[in-house]
Amino acid sequence: MSDNWAVDMINDLWKSKDKIPQYRYDGMRMVFEEMKTLYQSNQVDVKAAIEGDTELHTVIQARHLSIQRNKRCLTAYLYNRLVRLKHLRWKAGSVLSAEVRANLSDQEVKFDQR
Repeated sequence: MSDNWAVDMINDLWKSKDKIPQYRYDGMRMVFEEMKTLYQSNQVDVKAAIEGDTELHTVIQARHLSIQRNKRCLTAYLYNRLVRLKHLRWKAGSVLSAEVRANLSDQEVKFDQR
């Protein structure tokens, strides 16, 4: 596993083809923590940039782009899991197997029950 949790989660999803892999609580948590750290660092540097330190503009922009990329990766991960869940419901019927249900998050189980 690399340090790039968001991309690793998407790669695992694509490797599993038509199945829904185990929901990555750890990966989601790590990506959220990374985004929080980047945001807090940007807040400190933005204050310094407002006070006149123009050398930080590039660093601030790079961190901001990293946050945006992580958001896109998480959105793609969650969206594709839901698409697969919908596909399985059409294919297998309204009752999913215990194996599939074990791989879903709590929110996905609620979505499936509606």
